[in-house]
Amino acid sequence: MPRPNKGTDRVLIETGKKMLLKNGINGLTISAICKRARVNPGMFVYNFKSKEEYLDRVLNEIFEEYLLPLVPEPATDSVYDNMAHVLFFLAKASAKYPALMVQVGSETLTGDKTLIHSFKERIAQKTRKIFPLFKRAQKEGLISRKIDLSLFILMTWPALIYSSASASKIMSIMPEEDKINPNLLISDEAIRERVRKLLAFFRPEFFDVL
Repeated sequence: MPRPNKGTDRVLIETGKKMLLKNGINGLTISAICKRARVNPGMFVYNFKSKEEYLDRVLNEIFEEYLLPLVPEPATDSVYDNMAHVLFFLAKASAKYPALMVQVGSETLTGDKTLIHSFKERIAQKTRKIFPLFKRAQKEGLISRKIDLSLFILMTWPALIYSSASASKIMSIMPEEDKINPNLLISDEAIRERVRKLLAFFRPEFFDVL
């Protein structure tokens, strides 16, 4: 067994965080991680009992870093206004790290549920303070009772967030007359408009008939 090297676990975790955002869960093999971190594979085994334990620590740090603090306290007594307030700041927070959201969507499409499960689990943990608000919104008929909070947020974020890089790439291949400033897609006004449309979509009279 290799001798322990102080700080090796941090090097491996920081490497994993960078690789996950770039390559997704499927790109996080032990050999690839160790090669990128320039660490002997034996040190990986020394620091982590299993790859699952390693992934859990990497994902936990990602979500702690990206999702805290999630949102400021709601400012009014209106349930609708507070839901819009929460979604707006969730979108603003995650827009800083669009690569994470791209990976969530990618893992969904490829059928790998590791990241999705972790995402939903930690979303539920970090949004406990808005759970009563969400339940009130359901009770008042603003949101369908067919969805829970973690699913609601998981379905909402991709529709709220646009990265400037992705928007610029899309706009580069569009006809000149159809192009718009990519920054407009992530402006406060654009996000608020998407929030309004999403809240309308999740109303029972629309969502429940899908």
